[in-house]
Formats: sequence, structure tokens, C-alpha cells
Amino acid sequence: MKKDLCPNCLHHDVDVFYSAKNTPVNSMIQVSSKAEALEFPQGNIHLGSCSACGFIFNTAFDPRLAEYSERYESTQRHSGTFSKFNKALSEKLIEKHDLFNKKIIEIGCGEGEFLYLLCQSGNNEGVGFDPAHRESVSTSNDCVDVSFVSDYFSERYAQYQADFYVCKMTLEHIQDVAKFVSMLRETIGENDPTVFFQVPNFEVSLKTGAFWDVYYEHCSYFTSMSLKRCFESNGFTITDHWTSFEDQYLMLEAVPLNNSTRVDNPSTNSIDSTGLTSSFKSLTGGLREAWSRKLSSDKRLGNETVIWGSSSKGVSFLTTLETRGVIEYAVDINPNKRGMFIPGSGQKIVGPQDMREVRPDTVIIMNPVYTEEIRNTLMEMELFPTILSVEHPLT
Repeated sequence: MKKDLCPNCLHHDVDVFYSAKNTPVNSMIQVSSKAEALEFPQGNIHLGSCSACGFIFNTAFDPRLAEYSERYESTQRHSGTFSKFNKALSEKLIEKHDLFNKKIIEIGCGEGEFLYLLCQSGNNEGVGFDPAHRESVSTSNDCVDVSFVSDYFSERYAQYQADFYVCKMTLEHIQDVAKFVSMLRETIGENDPTVFFQVPNFEVSLKTGAFWDVYYEHCSYFTSMSLKRCFESNGFTITDHWTSFEDQYLMLEAVPLNNSTRVDNPSTNSIDSTGLTSSFKSLTGGLREAWSRKLSSDKRLGNETVIWGSSSKGVSFLTTLETRGVIEYAVDINPNKRGMFIPGSGQKIVGPQDMREVRPDTVIIMNPVYTEEIRNTLMEMELFPTILSVEHPLT
């Protein structure tokens, strides 16, 4: 039992249940040479679970190692599957919250694709905050009232107020989550907006032993109850919550309380976090052994094996297993990544069109949500490799 301080509920009852040493400290930074990729800065992961609130976090995380700059490449807009999801979500939020002619702030906006969707469809005024923001030609639109601040959102920007706050896939990158949510509540002041947050659903990862869902820049991991507790304890009332994208994402909506004090009885953890975290280690061990056997067999047989998806899941998969000399390429639909290299393990990132030359025997899909999209892409090129989901080492 370690006496780490839980950043969600501030208790000192944290049990470390999973470790990964010498992992690349960032999965999304563009690395332009194999030598740089192999020498990429490393850090350790020691996942701890708080017995008081169920929150999971990397007790070894060092924020000084994090880099969020213009080298950070996280857009998913090149995928038809994800674009369809993003558009449907924007339409749902606009209709549900009557987002017409309103002011919207997005925290961690990336290139601003989602903010543009909200503002285009609802004639809204938007401001996006992100230290890694860079203007994309494909998302620029002079007819939409959207502006960007290339910085972290903080109390320094209290002069920016909105009717609706959006924060997608960002809170998991923040170490002091309670402090951040409390800061947001204080920044809102006496106003009465709705806030919408989307984070990865780590409860699913725990149940499946998904070691590829653990990576350094994600220092915070949420279940539904630990996410709700974080907001209820820091001045918000939960108005709705649900899962989406085949349960991979947790969605939460909240409104500020009349005062910003903590509630006395926030939501308790409804899942058996101890049981899930205890089984996670054995599940990951089994999957790692199965994948190691599969990759060794492919190497012995001379099969050409690639992974499809070079983002965080792919980086974690390749760096957790011994993949050098077994997997040479990582495929990614994002053209900005083509010709780059995987931090830590050094595989070259290629585009789908490069598969005509590679002609893989096996394609390992890093996120099963994209299986149909990937299968159709391969079929259009008249390629019919064995397709495996990362969750299932055997066909």
C-alpha cells in the first residue's frame, strides 16, 4: 500500500496495481527519424487506485515531461467513422441545449474540429483553448465566429465566459483533476452554463485487460462514478451522463451549484474497483503472453504483420511488447503522420495506400470500432490479409 495522495478526493489510501517502466512520455508527438524515436524520452507508469473514490492515476507521473506543442498530432478527422460520431454528437448537444446564437468555450480544442461543428450549425460564437493548437486549412472558415488561444485554460482567462463549456479527451491529461474542476467552477462565477466533458472509459479497459489503453500522457483514468464524484465534490451538479462510441467514452454534463463548496455526500464508487484492478494485472499478463506467442510465430513463419493505428493505443502496444524485428510498419489514415516514426519502438508510420507494396499477411487493428472502415479500405485495394482486433490475438 502506497501513501500517495489521490488527486480526485485527496485521500491517502492508494494501492498500486499495475506498472510499466521505460514508456515513451508522449504518444502523439511527431517524430521524424527512427534514431529520434528510439531515443525518445521515457518515464514510468505505476497505476494506483484510490480505495475511497475509485479514481485511478499514475502515481509516478512527472508533468515536467509532458509536451503539448505544435508537434502534437491528435486529429481524428480523417476517419469517416470518427467524423460521423463527432457530427452526431455536435448535433445532439445543439438540439439538447438549444445552442443557437450562444457563446461556447472548448477546453483542449486541438485543431478545433468539434468547436467548428458546434458554431457552424448553431451560429454560435466559439473560443478554443489548447497549447498545441495550430490552424488547419481544412477547418478554417472565415464565415464562422471562432477564435483560439494557444494556451492552457486557467483562471487567467476568467474574462472569457460562455453559455456552454466543452472539454473532450483532455481531463485524462490533467494530473490535479479536482483542482482543475474546482478552478473551472470558480472561473464560471455567478453564471449558469452547462459543462460537457468526454473522457476515456477506463472501466471497460479494466474489464478486458487492455494494457494498450495505458500510456504516459494519460495520468488520470476514470470510471463513471469517479468522474461524477470529481464534479460533485467541486461545485457541480450532474445533470446527465452516458457512454458512447461502443462504451469507449464517458460523457458527463453538469451545472454549477449556487456555491462552490464541496458536497458532503458525493457519489460513491458503484463498481468493485478492488476486484477489477486485481484482475487487470492477470488479464494483461495473459494478453501480453498471447500476443508475444502470436508475434513470435509470425516472425518464425516470415509473415508480414502491421498494426493499423499509430496513436496512443498503437504506441502502447508496440512499446509494451517486444515488436522490433517483428512489426516494421504502423498504418495510419492521417496523412500528416505518414513518414514519421513510433516513439520508443521506432516503427515507420505509413499510409493505407502503402499497403499495396507491403502486402501484409496480418493486420492488427488497434481500435475495433474502426474494423469495418479498415476492412473496406483493404478490400478496395484488393488486399485480404488476416484481420485481428487488438483484443483478440487469435482468429
